[in-house]
Formats: sequence, structure tokens, C-alpha cells
Amino acid sequence: MRAEARADAARDRLSATVDEIKARLHPSALAATAQNELRATAIAVARQGAAVTRRHPAKAVSGALLVLGLALAAPIARRRRRKPESTERV
Repeated sequence: MRAEARADAARDRLSATVDEIKARLHPSALAATAQNELRATAIAVARQGAAVTRRHPAKAVSGALLVLGLALAAPIARRRRRKPESTERV
């Protein structure tokens, strides 16, 4: 009788474990976990960036200006490479 009770308890634990694994592997649960981890990582990166900016404000401003310059350089370079349209008709 005692062996049967232990077997029943083990079966119940195994069933609970399988149910928990199924719940964790459900696509919506996986997506929620990934979203939470991504949010936590983004917050940590933002805090670290803010701390570095407070310690080195000149470098932060220089970096921001560099990024802005690179973002503006591409459209300006594209405009310069375009051939001017001819106004003469042949």
C-alpha cells in the first residue's frame, strides 16, 4: 500500500512538472519572457549610458554630434552625386 502511495505521489509530481514545462514553452509565454528580458536589457543600457554621459559630458556631446553628422552626410552626398538635369532641348 505504501509503495502505491509513493508511486501516485511521484506520478502527480511528474504530471505537475510536465504541465509547468508546457506552460513555459507556450509561444505567448516565450514571447512575454523575451519581451521582459529585452525591456530589462534596454533599461540597463539606458542607465549605463546616462551614467557615462554624466561622467563624460563632453564625450557624449561629441558622440551625438558625430552621429548627427553621419546621418546628415549621406543625403548631402547623394544630392551632390546626382547629375544636374540639362535645361537645353535638342
